Formats: sequence, C-alpha cells, structure tokens
Amino acid sequence: MSAYIQDNLKLKVSTPLGPNKLLLRSFRGDEGISRLFQFTLEEAQKAGSGWPEGMTAEYLAESGFDWHVFPNTIFLHPSIDAVLWYRFRPYNDDPEMCIFDIWSLERFAPGTEPKLEREFYTDWRECNWPLIYTQDFANITRVQKGMHSRVFSGGRTSPIQERAIPNFHRSLRKFLRDPHEEDGQI
Repeated sequence: MSAYIQDNLKLKVSTPLGPNKLLLRSFRGDEGISRLFQFTLEEAQKAGSGWPEGMTAEYLAESGFDWHVFPNTIFLHPSIDAVLWYRFRPYNDDPEMCIFDIWSLERFAPGTEPKLEREFYTDWRECNWPLIYTQDFANITRVQKGMHSRVFSGGRTSPIQERAIPNFHRSLRKFLRDPHEEDGQI
C-alpha cells in the first residue's frame, strides 16, 4: 500500500494523531447559515412582531452588519431582528472623556414591548457589563495612553474586521477639511 501524504492536497486534515494519520477521502456539507435567518423570521411571525416586506437574507448580507453614521453613531446588527446602537458625544471640553450611549433595539409584537428602562453611569465600572463591553472598556485606557506617546503617528485597524472605521475617518476628515485627509493615517 502506498503512503498517502497531504502535502499536495487542496484540503488538509489536522488532528491530535499527527500529520498524515488520517486521509480525507470525501467531504459533504449543507448550507446552514440561512437557517438562522429562517428560524428568526418564523419566530418573529409566531410572536406577532411580523417581518418587514422585502427583508431577505440576501438583502441583509448586502447591507452589512456594521454601519457608521456620520458624525458619531454606529449600528451593529448582532441579530437579524435586533440592533446595538452606539452614540458618542463630547463631554464638556474634555477630549479624554465622552458620553457613550448604548441602545439595544429589538422588534416586539404590538402590546408586548417591555417598559423602557434608562440607566446612567458616571464610571463604566459601576455596571455589571457583559464581557465584551468590559474588555473593550478596559482597553480604552491602554489605547489612550499609547495615543499620548510621542512615537504614536496614527492608528492601524484590521483591514478585514474594521474596514468601516477608516472609511468613517476619511468622511470625518473631509467634513473637517483635515490636512491629513489623504495620507492614510487614522
């Protein structure tokens, strides 16, 4: 029997057994990403909150899940029928602080909407935030410290996950007529 090795194959299998211990002879799969969309649509209809006409999985994919709205608003769509809405506003004349609004918006059937509850914290550490917020807020202090370093010449974002950010900054610079508008620095 000849030895099979994966080196020249398009699809490789990595296992705790080590290299070339298992050979993938075939692969079969089903498209499953649209199942979340279908489930959400069916549950929205069952709950009575309905579904906007023309709102398809394709439309949602084309519209994106991360919108930056000039000058200070970001919409994140963690779910098909919900949105996280962030807004940043100046805090007096202090460039080291801001007012950060977070709204969690969701569709509800008529008459089933929960009572609106507003919360305000002067210090983000006063609230028991979910982990992702706690991590992000904790990073802000370190990022700000680095930005005040004399060697800091500009930030770099992920070209995949954060591509909306440089575009937002370009729009902001054009609005402000910033002299660094065209140099690629954030």
